[in-house]
Amino acid sequence: MDVIEQTDGTLIDLESKLLQSRIIIINEEIDNYTVGNYQMALYHLAKENHEPIVILINSPGGSVYDGLGLYDTIQDIKSMGITIVTRNVGLCASFGAILLLAGTKGHRQSYKNCSIMFHELSTLDIGTVSVLEEKVKESKRLQNILNQIIIDNCDFNPELMKKTDYWLDANQALELNIIDKIV
Repeated sequence: MDVIEQTDGTLIDLESKLLQSRIIIINEEIDNYTVGNYQMALYHLAKENHEPIVILINSPGGSVYDGLGLYDTIQDIKSMGITIVTRNVGLCASFGAILLLAGTKGHRQSYKNCSIMFHELSTLDIGTVSVLEEKVKESKRLQNILNQIIIDNCDFNPELMKKTDYWLDANQALELNIIDKIV
């Protein structure tokens, strides 16, 4: 289902058709390539008008740096008075869960059979002791940013992530104000 026909006879791809309906789908790992596309789409839609933008999320997470860039872009769009609806349509894990929190309060949603997972920042970096010390310092800085986003946007205690990945279903997410509505 790569293309659909419009009434005037021109063909348009499905992703562009959804974008015309102010819907963005995040269904992949967060990295600098994907984030750049999402940022362009968000700013394009914000320039068009101030109608709500819907972001459907089914993501295992990905790069924290790139994810924070997208999170901040969403906050910027919201500061323009545009409602951002975020909806979990499968799995919102790791940074995918942070993006779910990025939506406008009252408009963060999940389908009833979806899952959400938070976990403490992880890294597989190795190197010299002095390099590792700097990486630990930076990792702690990033973890503090993520913890503050969680604290500011829901009733989930980030300390729960220290022992294991923390999995929630839609009902648990609703109870913790991670989402505002089950669809």
